[in-house]
Amino acid sequence: MITAVGLGADPTLSHFAETAGGLGARVTLVDLGDQAEGRWRLGLPPDRSSWVPAQGVEFALDPDASVYCRLIDLGAQLPGRAVEWHTVTEAWSAWLELAPGRVVNRPGHPGDNSCKPLHEELLAREGFAVPPSLTTSSARLLRDFAEQGPCVAKPLSGQRADCRVIGPADLDRYDERSGPVHLQRWVAGTDVRVHVVGDRAIAQAVSSESVDYRTDRRATYRRIDLNTELERALVAGTAAAGLAFAGWDLRLGDDTTWVFEVNPMPGYSHYDVRVDGEITRALVAFLTEGDNR
Repeated sequence: MITAVGLGADPTLSHFAETAGGLGARVTLVDLGDQAEGRWRLGLPPDRSSWVPAQGVEFALDPDASVYCRLIDLGAQLPGRAVEWHTVTEAWSAWLELAPGRVVNRPGHPGDNSCKPLHEELLAREGFAVPPSLTTSSARLLRDFAEQGPCVAKPLSGQRADCRVIGPADLDRYDERSGPVHLQRWVAGTDVRVHVVGDRAIAQAVSSESVDYRTDRRATYRRIDLNTELERALVAGTAAAGLAFAGWDLRLGDDTTWVFEVNPMPGYSHYDVRVDGEITRALVAFLTEGDNR
């Protein structure tokens, strides 16, 4: 039995539940929205009397069962229900940290992905090649960095945002009072998305004419195999981050494999449909057979 916890309207969660079910796995989907609106009980393991609303019934939670979770707090979007949403997600975070079953991913992993400069620094310390970057609100320093070559403006936090190439002229109207900007040196190469599940790495190369291929509806994807050294490094890096499942964004240059980020809660359905559900199959295998993490 696998419990899938998150938002019922989340395409990634519903994709996992549907695809895993099609593979023969028994999956119960727990919608956090139902929980935020009603009664529930989460007693910290080894307590075994926890239950939540699921598919119209009171669903008894088994701490030894496997859980695929995507905890998303909608309190900021629903201020009138902020307390309920925060309470629900915090309760699940505590429960999932202590549950002895297999969990993808436990919420207690480091949160450096939500801070781009820190995330890049830690990746570099792990031995990955990360393009040079600058974070500052100084117009002079930003212009100096941009004058040294093409660079990409990226979001500072973990919020989803499009990236774009900028040059010195794009900074002419920059107001330092608007806050810091994060620039990263543009590097040439082939974009690659790698999903690591346990000790498996599933990679796809992306061909696109856009700086941010996520915005390109004409982008094409193809399954590729990584060299053994890179695959081992990504698997080790995922484990070092306290994760069982991660999405890595890379760019393969002529002489260097550049690492941009590792996503601890990847929205992977977009990629999974292009590899005939291979990522979900790996997740189901890990949850039903793999080691706890």
